[in-house]
Amino acid sequence: MHRACLLVLLALPAAWGCAQTYTHRRGLAETPAACHYNHVEAGRDWPEHDAECSWTCGGHSQSPINVPMTGNKVLAKEFKANLQFGLATNISVLNVGHAIQVEFNEPIGNKASVVYYGDSIYTLYNASSIKASKAHRVNVEPLQGTSTLLEFHLVTKLVKTPGVPMPKECATEDKTCLAVFGVLYDLKSDPTAVKGDKLVKTILKWLPKNCPSAGRDCVSGVPHWEIDLAELIPSTHYFTYTGSLTTPPCSEGVMWHVFPTVKRTLTEAQLISLQTALSTAKIEDHEVNNRLNNREAQPQNGRAVFYSR
Repeated sequence: MHRACLLVLLALPAAWGCAQTYTHRRGLAETPAACHYNHVEAGRDWPEHDAECSWTCGGHSQSPINVPMTGNKVLAKEFKANLQFGLATNISVLNVGHAIQVEFNEPIGNKASVVYYGDSIYTLYNASSIKASKAHRVNVEPLQGTSTLLEFHLVTKLVKTPGVPMPKECATEDKTCLAVFGVLYDLKSDPTAVKGDKLVKTILKWLPKNCPSAGRDCVSGVPHWEIDLAELIPSTHYFTYTGSLTTPPCSEGVMWHVFPTVKRTLTEAQLISLQTALSTAKIEDHEVNNRLNNREAQPQNGRAVFYSR
């Protein structure tokens, strides 16, 4: 059984990082060393490396965007995502330098799915008239998550579903289509609060320490820990649009689901602990000491945003 992963990237550190692409076996694989990136310019400099690194950071369907709170189209009930992501077991915590990564076996009881329209992952959000007869519900498998001071991302990939054709963008073995579920975080209003997020508390407890270099070998197993991934989602109401990965290679065709309800909170101490763990790491002898890793908002470029009630 292959491993999935939950990636904790606190909108803070990461002076250095490796561009990542998605594979069917592991989820993430690093690109050549020449394609290191950082967040010093909040991602503004990434498009200039598109050609040499095979990125798409200068594309017209990039993420994140400022989600408009009004004027969105309503997503019909039959097109809503199924949010039953299952139970994650056999969990390990890694410090990979630009992120804290949580890996687990393929979730038990995963029933999550998303809907696409026609033959393309883009069409649902661009069709002027959507008919249920042209819609396809396809299963998704959790790959990783990204937690920031403001948002947590559960990244899933579309997988082959009996009797359902795959979108043309991911119809072959060497291509992967992604669906991301973003949950908002916030800080506790009381800076002296000691009770914070339970997930982050466990990650910090088992975070590997004293590794000479961040990466795959900087890992610790967590005994008897299970994560009900569905419990990370605050509600069934979300905004959805087609965008991209928010770090290089900025691959487009990602189905974004952003939940406006703020359910999860961090204490100031948790935030500082995560900042410290990541910003003091080393990646290939480069010290990670920048405390910002958020990409600036990208143009919407006429893309439709739907609201699921």
